[in-house]
Amino acid sequence: MVVAEDVETQSQFRTLGELDCDQMQGFPLSRPMQASELPAFIDGMAGRVIAAGRVRDAPVT
Repeated sequence: MVVAEDVETQSQFRTLGELDCDQMQGFPLSRPMQASELPAFIDGMAGRVIAAGRVRDAPVT
């Protein structure tokens, strides 16, 4: 799994997606917020895609 933090621009977001980055965090997705703001943010996202993933074969070791 590849996780990118501090993604600052839409260009970075697109490039990381093209590089098969699994998860990203940064301003294109949401501004920084207090933990107390998170429930309202999630409620406001109802019906919208907030996460996407890819399923890939991975060796079991």
